[in-house]
Parts: sequence; structure tokens; C-alpha cells
Amino acid sequence: MVSLTALRDIFAAHGFAIAEAWGTGYHPLPGRLASRLAALDPRHAHFVGVVAERSSDKLLTIAAALYVLLPFDVIPDFIPVVGHFDDAIIVSLVLMTFRQRWLDRLGRLVRRRPRLSQPETA
Repeated sequence: MVSLTALRDIFAAHGFAIAEAWGTGYHPLPGRLASRLAALDPRHAHFVGVVAERSSDKLLTIAAALYVLLPFDVIPDFIPVVGHFDDAIIVSLVLMTFRQRWLDRLGRLVRRRPRLSQPETA
């Protein structure tokens, strides 16, 4: 069994950032009480979940390119029109991800920029 702290350390060692962590169940407590305690302190929950992100644009691009180029996908490419539909979805999702990351970075840059004080008019 791996604790939440150890799980976070494992992900961090491999270059992932923890976006979210949660817990459920507090043995031997029942139902709602266990759920509330697990939400307050996921480190001691019976089951833990982690959402980890890796901010590697190269990895995402390579994975999408391999999915599009390799002949093994969800819907085979030799089926007319429908065969390329899943490839189009993957490419669209990757482009939307990059667009959102770019907008997030731009938003952080704009918020970080100092505002110039405007001259007072009397």
C-alpha cells in the first residue's frame, strides 16, 4: 500500500506536478462521516486518487503524431471518412490544449505586469 505522500513523491521524482488529490473512505467509520473526514484529510483516507500533469509539450505532440501516423487506432484508417475522424479528434484536442496553455501563460503575464499610474486631472 502506498500513502498519498509517497505517491506525490513518486510523481514529483518523475517530473509530474500534482494537480489534484482526493481521498475516500475512513476505515472503520461509516458512510458520510468517512467521506467528510477523507475530504478534509486525504492523507489518511482508505483510498486515494491523484491527478498528475506533465507539462511536456513535446511528449504530447509526439504521442498525437504517433497516434495519427501508426495504422493501429480506434477506427482503422482504411474505412472511408470515419477512419480519419478519430485522428481529427486527437489533433483537435492537442491544438486546443496548446491554445489553452498559451492563453493561461498570456493571462499570467498580463496579471504580473505592473500597471502604470495615470496622471491625476484636476
